[in-house]
Amino acid sequence: MGLNIDELVDLTRWAKKTGADGIYFQPIEPIYASNQTLVQLKKTKLWVSNKQKALARKKIDELIKIKTKEGFIINDLDNLKKIKEYFELTQVKKTQKRKHCAIDLTTLFIDPLGKISFCPSYPKLNSLNKYKTQAILYSKNALKQRKIIRNCPKAGNCLSTCVSEKNLLQLIHLFLFLNK
Repeated sequence: MGLNIDELVDLTRWAKKTGADGIYFQPIEPIYASNQTLVQLKKTKLWVSNKQKALARKKIDELIKIKTKEGFIINDLDNLKKIKEYFELTQVKKTQKRKHCAIDLTTLFIDPLGKISFCPSYPKLNSLNKYKTQAILYSKNALKQRKIIRNCPKAGNCLSTCVSEKNLLQLIHLFLFLNK
């Protein structure tokens, strides 16, 4: 976001102009297939610098206005507001935490080398080059990781696209929006 903050609104307008159904903003996270940490990521040009924070707040507020007026942005309003907290652009509010993350029930990540994981924040389970998918998903390691994921400390504040939690009304709105 650091390098393209001033382009977020223009990107949204361009996507709409080209006929896209919508656009979803995902905050940058540590690189999936690496050992990069959030602390390391905050030192890169991709993170919002202190000099850019006012501009970033302004641009995210503009995205919130677009979402409210036009509905083209797929993120829900709460998700857009949490992006400001993620980049430390605003005071972090205590949000009600989900008790459990369920990414292990809905998502499977496979990296270019065939390694599988439920979530980019957790270690890979094993490789499709060595084992069948079913053997990996029902292995002792996978079952152990599922228990850990269910009690993930990020649950409720995770902004990963894969777990952006939606209530029934938001799901209906998204369904209607995407089926125009």
